[in-house]
Amino acid sequence: MVKKQTKIDIVVPKYYNNKEPIESSLIQYLRDLLIGQCGGLSVSDSKGYWSSKGKIYIDENMVFSVVTKEIHEDFIKFIKEYITDELKQKEPFIIKSEVDLL
Repeated sequence: MVKKQTKIDIVVPKYYNNKEPIESSLIQYLRDLLIGQCGGLSVSDSKGYWSSKGKIYIDENMVFSVVTKEIHEDFIKFIKEYITDELKQKEPFIIKSEVDLL
């Protein structure tokens, strides 16, 4: 039986833009918030490459992935604001997609 679900992938940086490590308590808060709201999550390491003004940058990240029956847009907005304000990221990278859970 196929179940329609919503998947959210949230790229969580390991370092601030000045290369200082992000405090583990800030990342743990986000992790616990997602577990509380969605019941669980998967975490994977990733690298991101991007360019600005002719220079290529490399970011070390984690991807927090959740699959849930439904998720409110206000919650996603809160996550985006948290990453912007607390993790000091200019443009949080969050992907929302509809998936079939097999």
